[in-house]
Amino acid sequence: MSVDRHHQERTVAADSNHDRRNWGSRHTGPAPVVPQAFPEPNVSTYQPFLDVQQPAEILRESERPDRHNASLLARIETILGDRTEYRELLAQRGELAQSLLDLLKALYDYPGVLPKLRSKILHAIIRLSNVSGLYPDSLALDAYNVTKVGNHPVAAGGFGDIWKGLIGEQMVCLKVARICGDSDVQKLLKEFRREGQLWRQLHHPNILPCLGDSRICLISPWMEMGNLRQYLDKHGEGPIDYFALAFDIACGLSYLHGKKVVHGDLKGDNILITNLGRAAIADFGLARMVSKSDTLGPASLSMSYHVKGSTRWLAPECLLKNGAHTYHSDIYAFGCVCYEVFTRLIPFYEFSEISVVIHLNEGRRPSRRANSRLNDNMWAIMQECWRQEPDSRPPTNTLSGRIISAADRKTINLGRNWDDSLPSLLRRNMRYPELCPSGSLVDAFLFGPRYQSTNLLQHYMNIVCRMQYLLADMTRLPGIFHHSLRTQNVARDGAILLATIHCEGGQSALARQGHTKNRYNELVQTLKGFQGNYTALEAMAALHIISAFLFDGGQGEWGYWMDVAYIYCHSILDNKLLFLNSRDALLNCSEDENFIIKTVFWFDVLASVTTMKHPHFRDVIHEIYDPKPKSDIYDPDDDCNSDKLSMMTIMGCENRILWALSEISALACWRNEQSRRGRLNTTLFVHKADNLGRVLELSSQQQGTSESYSQPEEEARHLASEVFRTAAIVYLRTVVSNDFHHVEGIKSAVKDCIKTFMSFREHRTDVRHIVVRSTVFAVYLCGCFTDVPADLKVLKEYLQEEDTIGNCRAAMELMNVVRASRKPAEPVRWREALHDAKMLLV
Repeated sequence: MSVDRHHQERTVAADSNHDRRNWGSRHTGPAPVVPQAFPEPNVSTYQPFLDVQQPAEILRESERPDRHNASLLARIETILGDRTEYRELLAQRGELAQSLLDLLKALYDYPGVLPKLRSKILHAIIRLSNVSGLYPDSLALDAYNVTKVGNHPVAAGGFGDIWKGLIGEQMVCLKVARICGDSDVQKLLKEFRREGQLWRQLHHPNILPCLGDSRICLISPWMEMGNLRQYLDKHGEGPIDYFALAFDIACGLSYLHGKKVVHGDLKGDNILITNLGRAAIADFGLARMVSKSDTLGPASLSMSYHVKGSTRWLAPECLLKNGAHTYHSDIYAFGCVCYEVFTRLIPFYEFSEISVVIHLNEGRRPSRRANSRLNDNMWAIMQECWRQEPDSRPPTNTLSGRIISAADRKTINLGRNWDDSLPSLLRRNMRYPELCPSGSLVDAFLFGPRYQSTNLLQHYMNIVCRMQYLLADMTRLPGIFHHSLRTQNVARDGAILLATIHCEGGQSALARQGHTKNRYNELVQTLKGFQGNYTALEAMAALHIISAFLFDGGQGEWGYWMDVAYIYCHSILDNKLLFLNSRDALLNCSEDENFIIKTVFWFDVLASVTTMKHPHFRDVIHEIYDPKPKSDIYDPDDDCNSDKLSMMTIMGCENRILWALSEISALACWRNEQSRRGRLNTTLFVHKADNLGRVLELSSQQQGTSESYSQPEEEARHLASEVFRTAAIVYLRTVVSNDFHHVEGIKSAVKDCIKTFMSFREHRTDVRHIVVRSTVFAVYLCGCFTDVPADLKVLKEYLQEEDTIGNCRAAMELMNVVRASRKPAEPVRWREALHDAKMLLV
C-alpha cells in the first residue's frame, strides 16, 4: 500500500539535551556515522564538555518543527540510519548533490531538531561535501532576521569585516565577507562557507560558538569585553587572572587538536574575552582539518593557506620554510599568545615585521620582560613551545595541567558554559524557504516510488522499534524481529502500520478515516480469519498494534489486541506436553516466545489499572515472580536471577516490582468486591497491604553515575526501576487509603517518588527522555495526587518535553482533568478517569 509523503508527517521532539549555558552540551563534536540496521547510540553525543552538566532547557512550542517539515526530518533520519540509503545519498553528484547539501544545511539549522539527529545531519553534510567537492549554499542573511547596527564595520579581519548586529534585542557579531571588485567571488564565498562549516562543528566553553551562517556572513555572540589585547589594555590594572586566561586558551586549543583541527592563526586578536573575564578562541578562517576521514581535509584548501598567518606568531617552519600549519605551529603560536597575556606586549614588540623574519632565522625568540605576573615556570613553558624542532614542543593536552602547576594552584576552575538561548532565538526568528518543493529533484530522490512499504519497514527497524521498546536490550531485538519482518506476514504489516503512525506524528491517526485507518482495518480482518489459532507472528502483530495505539495517544480498542496476545501466551504457558509449569515454560521457550510473553505480562499489569480488573495473568505472575514463597521476608538474592525470567531487559522493571504491581491491582479489586458484599476483613486487607509494602521497601539496585554505564539504556533501566518501585508504593497507598489525597501515607509516598524524578536532572537528557516515556504511569499517578505546586510543575515539564508521538501529552491532559475535579474531602478519581478514557499508560 502506497503512502503519500504529504501524510508522512511526524513531529520531531525537541530534545532539551543542550543546557542553558553551553551549546557544546548538544554534542561533543563530530564522529563518524556508521549506519546500521539497529544503530548503537553514540553515548558521547549526550555528554557535555568536561562533564559539566546544567539543568536542561525545555523547548518552546514555537521551536517545534511544523508537521510538513517534521515528515521531511523523519525521512532524513531514516536515510541516515540505513546503510544502503546513506550510501546512495553520498553517491549523488552535480545539481542533485548541491540540492541535497542545501536541504541538509537548512534542516541542520531548523528549530526543534533533536541534538543527535542534528549531529548526524552535520556529518552527512561533511561527507557529501568531501566526495562531491561542493558546499551547501547557506541562507541569505535576511532569512535570519538579523539587523546590522551602524553604517560602518567595527573591525576588519583577513576575510571579512566585523559588524554589530541585532536578533530581536540581542546583540550579535556579524563577520561579513569582504567582496571587492576584482575578487574571485565564487572562490571567496566557497572559502567563507568552508569556514562556517568547520566552525559550526566546534562546541566547547573556550571556543567562540558559531550561531549561524548565511551566504556572506558568519554569526556569533557579541563579546563586549573585546579581544585579548583590548581587554588587557583596558583592564590591565584590574584584578585579571592571567593564569586562567592562559589555561582557557590551552583548553580550547587542546579541544581543537583533539578534533583534528589546526587553527593556523592563533594570536591575541583572535582570542575573545567573556563578560566573566575568561578566554575563547575565535576566527577559523585559516583553520583546517588534519584528517580527511569524515572531515574537511587539507585537500579542500588551497596551498595559499600554508603561508598565511600573522608574522609575529608564525612558527619558524611556516615563516621560513613555507611549511603547512600543524599542531606544532599552533603550539608555537600558543607560546606567543601567552607572551601577550603575561607581558601585555606583542611578540618581538621592539622590532618591525621584516626584522622578525631575520631574528627567527637567527634562532631568536621574544625577550623576557621582568614583571610580577610572569614567573620562571610559566616562562619555561613558553620557551618549550618556541623550540626550533616542532616535534620537541610539548603536546597540547599537557599544557593546561602545566599552567596550573606554574600558577602553584591545585586547580583552575573552568569558565562558565555558553548561553544556549541565542541559537534558539536565532532559529525561532529565521524565515525558511520551502525546503523540499514538490516535483523537485530532492523530492523525487527522497519520496519517489521507492518510498513505500519497504522504506516504512526500514524506518521501523532504524527508528521506531527503539521508541517502542525504550528499555529493552537492543543487542537482542534484531534477532527477535528478524523472523517476523523478513517475509510478508501480519507481524510485518503491524510494524509498517506502527511506522506509518510514527511518521504521521500520532495525531489520532487510528481514529480518523484515511489510509492509516484502512491499513488498520485490513489487519483486523486478517486477524479475525485466524479464529483464535494464533502463532508468534499474530502475537507480535498484536504487540505492534497495541504500540500503535500507544503512539497515537494511548486510547482506543487496544483491549482487543491484548486478548489476541493473551490467547497466544496461554498456548505456550499452558502447554503441559512441553513444560512442567508456567515458570518452566518461560525458562525453556524460544527467545521470541519469551520476549512476547514478558512484554504481555507488563502490558497486562498496567492495563489492569485502567480496566480496574484483576490482571489477566495475575496467577501466572504470582507463580513465577512471587519473591517470598517460603516466608514473609523478602530475600533480594532470590529474585529470579535467570535472564530468561528477568523483566529488567524488557521493561526496566525488577521482577518483584512487576509482581507487586500485579498484586496491588488484585488487592484493589478484592477490596472492592468484598466491600460490595459487606464482607471486607480489614485485618486481612491490612496484612496483605503490609506484606506488599515490605517487598517494596528495599530500594532498587544502587544507582551509579552516568559514566558507570556503558549504554544510556542500561542507565535508564536502573532509574526506571526505582521510579516503578516508588510509584508502586504510591499505588499501594492509594488502595489502602481509598484514594484520599490528604492522607499522610500518600503524601510521603508521592514525595519520595517525585524525589526520584527530580534526580533525573543529574543524568543525561537522553536517559531522562527514555525514563519519562517509559514511566508515564508514575508521572500521571504522582501528578494526580501531589499538593506541591513546584513538584507538579516539574512533572508537567517532563511530559511537555516529549513529542506528540506517544501518550505523554494525553496523560497530562487527563491529569489536568483529574486535578480540576479534585475536592478536599473526596477521593481522587484517577483510576476512574483512566477507565472512562480507556487510556493505557505504558
